Amino acid sequence: MLYTIDSSIPFRLLEAYVDELEDTDVKITLTKNPDRPNKLIRIPSTTVTFEGDSVEAAVHEFRMAFLSAGG
Repeated sequence: MLYTIDSSIPFRLLEAYVDELEDTDVKITLTKNPDRPNKLIRIPSTTVTFEGDSVEAAVHEFRMAFLSAGG
């Protein structure tokens, strides 16, 4: 199974997350895209691709790792 996310999380944080993962049967690939300009700020853009048998669980763990509430 293959699943792709277009993420605005800074690449360095995504890279650290992937580097810290223990052995998993899901391959996670990061592709840095050009930043998206939005008037005064530049929004990072990274394509995160999950590939393997347990993709649903890996995507859930990924989303929980980067879940934040504003404030």
